[in-house]
Amino acid sequence: MPLVLGVAVSIFFAGCAGSASPKAASGPFKAGTYQTAAPGNNGPVTVETIIDEHSIRSVRVVGHSETPGVSDGALTLIPESIVAAQTLSVDAVTGATNVSNAIIAAVAEALAAAGGSAADLK
Repeated sequence: MPLVLGVAVSIFFAGCAGSASPKAASGPFKAGTYQTAAPGNNGPVTVETIIDEHSIRSVRVVGHSETPGVSDGALTLIPESIVAAQTLSVDAVTGATNVSNAIIAAVAEALAAAGGSAADLK
């Protein structure tokens, strides 16, 4: 009888034990605003990237010394493409390959600073 009682008590307490409630899943990134730079043709291209736990919210070039007219397309299209596609695998702008690659590299650095990488984007 004591064995049966011991088993019953064990089952009772096991059933009453609260299970850990699932923690809200956090994403691969530490949310924040990151300012990073990568070399362009005429000096560093400085980019501000806003990242939440799961995605890139905003990319903005905040400083550069690139040639006006030549770099204009890349300075607007690359940030827009990265945010829209949620990838760094975007096409460089013809005639502005180096500045395109600088923006992409700066965003990659921001993702790394946020604790992740381009592979973590969905």
